[in-house]
Amino acid sequence: MSSQQHSSASRGPTAADRAREPVSSVHVDAILTGRATTVAAFTVAALSFVVAAFGLRPHDAHRASSPGHPDYAAGSLVESYLGRPITPVAELKEWRYSDWMGWHAAGDGTLFVGINCEQGRVRDYADGGPQWRAFLRACVTEVGADFILSPTQSIVVTNVAPDHRATVERLMAEHRILPIEAVDPLTRLSMACPALPLCGLAVTEAERLMPTMITRVRAVMDHLGLLDEEVMMRMTGCPNGCGRPYMAELGFVGDGKASYQLYVGGSPVLTRVGFEYKERCKTKTIEHSLEPLFAMWRDERLDESEAFGDFAARVGQPALAAFAADYVCTSAVAK
Repeated sequence: MSSQQHSSASRGPTAADRAREPVSSVHVDAILTGRATTVAAFTVAALSFVVAAFGLRPHDAHRASSPGHPDYAAGSLVESYLGRPITPVAELKEWRYSDWMGWHAAGDGTLFVGINCEQGRVRDYADGGPQWRAFLRACVTEVGADFILSPTQSIVVTNVAPDHRATVERLMAEHRILPIEAVDPLTRLSMACPALPLCGLAVTEAERLMPTMITRVRAVMDHLGLLDEEVMMRMTGCPNGCGRPYMAELGFVGDGKASYQLYVGGSPVLTRVGFEYKERCKTKTIEHSLEPLFAMWRDERLDESEAFGDFAARVGQPALAAFAADYVCTSAVAK
C-alpha cells in the first residue's frame, strides 16, 4: 500500500462516504401536505454536519466532530443542528419495476390503460402501421381522455370512465394500436434514442434500427430455444446514452457507422448499471456477438428464473468472453 493510500485509509470514511449513509426518513406526507420546511430543515442540518466534520475541501483539517474524535456521534450532532430528534430510518420495501401497461383502476373511480408506443414515435404510419395521432385525437374527442407520457416512451391514456373502456378498445383496434398482450416482450421492454437523422451527436442509428434489431434478437433467442424470454434492451446512437443503455440487460451503444458497443449485466428492474462486454460489434453480423451470450445464459443460469442481466452480472465479462471465444455460431445472419 502506498503512503497516499495508507493516509487515505487511516483517515476513515470520507465526506462522500458519510453523505451516502442514510440518516433519517422523511415521509412523503411531509411533502404532499405542504410541510416542505421539514425536508428543507433536515437537509440543512445534514449538510451542516458534513461540513463541520469534513470541511469544504478534501484536505481541510478534520474538525473535533470527525469520526476519529471520542465525542463523535453523527446522529446527535445533526440533531443539534436540526433542533429535535431524528426519525429512525424506515425499512424500504423491495423495489418493484412496473411500466403500467394494460388496464388498471386509477383509484378514483376511473380507469387508465398503458399502451406501448414503439420507440416513442407518435405518428400516423402510411404503411398500414399504427395511426397514433388520429387515435390520440379520437380519445380526447370521444371519451375526454388525458395522457401521460411514460419515461419508457409509452403512453398512458387516463381519465377513462368505466363505461368508456369499450370505446377506447374500439379506437385502438380501428387505429391498429396493439393491446399490450399482443406486444412482444422484447418490444415492450425496449427503448432507443432518436439518433440519426435528428441528433447531431449521433454516430449511428438507434430509433430507426431498433425494430429490426428486436426482430433479429428474437430470431436468435428462438433459434436457441429461448422462446418468450424477456430481455430489457436499449439502444443509443452515441456514448452519451440518452436511451439509458447502461442500465439495460442488453445495451447497444453506437461507436461508429453501423457499429455498437455491447453492454450487459444491467438489472431487469433498473437497480444496477451494466458493463461493457465488447466493442465494434457490426450491425451486419450482430448475431455472431449475441448468440454466445444467450447460449451461455441458457446453459449455465442458476434456474429458469435467473434473468439475463442477473446472469451476466454474476459471471462477469471475462467468463462471457471466454465462452464466446470457443463458441461456434449457428444462427442465420439477417440479410
